[in-house]
Amino acid sequence: MKKSILFVEDEADIRELVVERLQDVGFLHNIYEAADPVVALDLYHQHKDEIGFLVCDYYLPIQNGNDLCKMIKDSSPDCKIICLTGDTMVTLEDHQSEIDIVLYKPEGIEELLKLVMK
Repeated sequence: MKKSILFVEDEADIRELVVERLQDVGFLHNIYEAADPVVALDLYHQHKDEIGFLVCDYYLPIQNGNDLCKMIKDSSPDCKIICLTGDTMVTLEDHQSEIDIVLYKPEGIEELLKLVMK
């Protein structure tokens, strides 16, 4: 079963916080980090056989996070796509074909930890 995470977040402090919290709760699998969709796609193609979760901000430089989610979902339908965003206007109803779960920062970080630790 694929358990590694591809975490795409352009804000370094949020990326560091989430990775640190995942390690604190005992997440034992790889966490691949990217600040933009170009690096994320490269990491995804290198490690797609082990990535079970894409955790992605909705607003990213270069390309919208939703577009990245759609590309990865099209390539790996079994990959769990979690949008972690600060924009409460982003809803699952608008993005059901490419996003499985929408969580809102900062409260959603704790929910994210629970989801990936199951």
